[in-house]
Amino acid sequence: MGPRRAGGGQARPARAWPITGSCHVHMLEDMRIGTLAHAAGVTAKTIRFYERAGLLPEPPRTPSGYRDYPPESADRLVFIRGAQAAGLSLAQIRDVLTIRDSGQPPNGAVADLIAAQLRQVEARLAELTHARNALRELTGCG
Repeated sequence: MGPRRAGGGQARPARAWPITGSCHVHMLEDMRIGTLAHAAGVTAKTIRFYERAGLLPEPPRTPSGYRDYPPESADRLVFIRGAQAAGLSLAQIRDVLTIRDSGQPPNGAVADLIAAQLRQVEARLAELTHARNALRELTGCG
């Protein structure tokens, strides 16, 4: 069984990672954690974790104490999930978001980070291809 989301049901899988991140949720009002979780395809627990990890700013609270997230939080969550799927660590994602939050365009450090991650993925693919070929030879399928 997959991860649960607030209010029951299954969380949607993470979407592909566009560098800008977009989940096409254009709500005019702030939203509570369950609504945000549903919109971004994550669980409420994941949202709280990202807040504690410094990836998602803590939102203002309603008079009754509920978190009240701005609409752009959904796109940020999609970006975070996509970056994780691409193999970036939470610390690396935090660094990218810090640059993004400053209003600066992505700089050489972001490009270098992505290039380094791509090299790691390509190296791992080469290792896995070698392992697959060795296994095929052992089974006589190579």
